[in-house]
Amino acid sequence: GQFSYSKIIAIYNDDTFNFSVSPNPDQKEVCVTIDSTTDVNIIITSTLGAIVYQKTTNQNRFCIDTSTLNGLYVISISNGKNMKTQKIII
Repeated sequence: GQFSYSKIIAIYNDDTFNFSVSPNPDQKEVCVTIDSTTDVNIIITSTLGAIVYQKTTNQNRFCIDTSTLNGLYVISISNGKNMKTQKIII
């Protein structure tokens, strides 16, 4: 049979971002730093999947009061195209 090659196309994803959470573990609040100034959605869920915190912001640094939480949680940050997660211990 015959075969042919298609044109190679490069795809760049400019919508990636990184974030950090500190301190981890914490007792009263965690501060989140995001290297993006676009709107992001922040969700903190328990290990059972219950949403305990949710916020949309375009700030690149903010703190979250966690004084009423205790245990292992997952913080997820999404910019609408990409999502990143990190475990936090409170």
